[in-house]
This record gives sequence, C-alpha cells and structure tokens, in this order.
Amino acid sequence: MGRLDEVVEEVETSNLENGQHITEQVWDELAQLADRLPVPAPPALWRARTGSRLHSALLDWQDAVLDYVAPQRLRFVDRHD
Repeated sequence: MGRLDEVVEEVETSNLENGQHITEQVWDELAQLADRLPVPAPPALWRARTGSRLHSALLDWQDAVLDYVAPQRLRFVDRHD
C-alpha cells in the first residue's frame, strides 16, 4: 500500500510540474504494483492517457485496496469523499 501512495504522490507532482504526460517509469511501476497488490487495478487506470485521468484511477484503486485490507471501512458511506 505504501508504494501505491508514493506513486499517487509522484503522479500528482508530475501533473503539477510537467503537465499531463505519463512516463514509462510510472507505467512500469504500476505494472509491478498490479502484480503485488491484492486488488486488481481498475480498467480505467490502463486506459488513462492523461495524468489527471491516471490520478483519478489511482485514487479509485487506492480506495479499493483500503476497502480490502480494512473491510470495516465499508460501513462508512462517506469513505470515498
């Protein structure tokens, strides 16, 4: 989970500094994470062509992983706000 948080932060920083370009390094890291995390990446992540869309998909993935590792979160209706 920690590495996913780091990638989210990297994408946020890249969006601010470099615009919407997604580097090959980020795609490589995401592929490695997809092999290690217990929840599959959302299809929108692999379809993302801009940093903004990638960021949105990463946040969805992060929420899904958190729901998996901390199922008690499911009882909170505002957990995705």
